[in-house]
Amino acid sequence: FDLNSIDVVKSSRMGGLMHDAFTITPKETAGTVVKGKPYVFTCFLEENRSTAVKKIRSAIADARLVEEEKKFDGSRVKTKEMEQEQSPFVMEADPRLQQMQIIATKKIRGVSLQDYYEVAWSEGVDCDKSPMYQPFLESMDKNNVVVSPWETAGGYKGEWCGETYASQRTVTFQFMKQTIGMTLVNVKHTQRCQRVNDDRCIVQMTLEMKGFPYA
Repeated sequence: FDLNSIDVVKSSRMGGLMHDAFTITPKETAGTVVKGKPYVFTCFLEENRSTAVKKIRSAIADARLVEEEKKFDGSRVKTKEMEQEQSPFVMEADPRLQQMQIIATKKIRGVSLQDYYEVAWSEGVDCDKSPMYQPFLESMDKNNVVVSPWETAGGYKGEWCGETYASQRTVTFQFMKQTIGMTLVNVKHTQRCQRVNDDRCIVQMTLEMKGFPYA
């Protein structure tokens, strides 16, 4: 028998008086005409019948699982071949980026731009992500951390880059700096953000520090 094309059920003989048999029938599927005849097998004891039916059903299930895995592997191969035939996406070069010093080269793969923005920059506003920026600063022993909401009026111009951004926010905090003595340093970040479709998320930042003993 082809285990992928049969089913097994318990059956009886002699008008239902003898419950010592099981029947192997062609597998029935929707929209398919069943071909072939059933085969009836008998056992000496009803317990033997139950054991036989259980083992046959287990073998059928294993065979069908193998068949499904073959189909899945075949579809994966076809999908991979289709992906290889398609030209890979190449992002257009950013002229401004070419003028900057690259300080991080590691890449995060399998993360959408939307998820990146929500996790790194949204502070949990209008999404189900937890705030990140404020907890991060507080974990670095910064005090009185305040992360303002993003302003979205647009037209925010970066001082050192000259580019215009769609949103802007400020982040303020304090920390103690050890020099000759302990000095309280006040810090203000002005952050500006611009998202370009689903391809880029550009964040520009300026930094102000007061009370830092440079001399």
